[in-house]
Amino acid sequence: MIDPNKEKVIVSMRGVSFDIPLGYFFHDASFTGGSWPVPSKVRSVERSLVITAAIDDLHPWTRETAASFASGRGTMRIRLATSKPVNWLDNYMNYRYETLYESELAGSLDGLKGYGSKYGGPNEVSYLPSLPLKKPYLILRCGNFRSDTRMCEVTFDYRDGIVVEYALPVWKIKNWRLTHQSVVNLLNSFISN
Repeated sequence: MIDPNKEKVIVSMRGVSFDIPLGYFFHDASFTGGSWPVPSKVRSVERSLVITAAIDDLHPWTRETAASFASGRGTMRIRLATSKPVNWLDNYMNYRYETLYESELAGSLDGLKGYGSKYGGPNEVSYLPSLPLKKPYLILRCGNFRSDTRMCEVTFDYRDGIVVEYALPVWKIKNWRLTHQSVVNLLNSFISN
């Protein structure tokens, strides 16, 4: 029997090797009726993968947290992708830049300025570190703020052509930088030499 707390999935993306504890692959297990993927002993090359972590401290699935992972409450999905063309994020950010306008309603967050977006409609706010856009890219997009259940989407250049996307609950955006750094630290902790 596979123990998700002991096994690791070994993958490579754009030449970066990751050793990721199997417990982070709850997303995959939920689609197979609870069967965990069988980790290979050979490093596979992946173009995209999704890991699931507890939203508070980014720990993997454990037997103690199985119920919260199964309900989806208290978890965050982090997607790493290289499947898009290398310049996809450049093109996307340039397109988004053309649709942004300054908005008093948008306000700002720690290190980010909020902009309205013609692309996303009147309820979408895009937070960016600076205009004009500079690499490495980071964009935090939020919709209507009337509900604590709403999520904001964060997209950023991680490294070497790897784009990362994750959802951040609206109630956590005031401390977005802490959560963001935790996501980056988690991904860095998976890197294998």
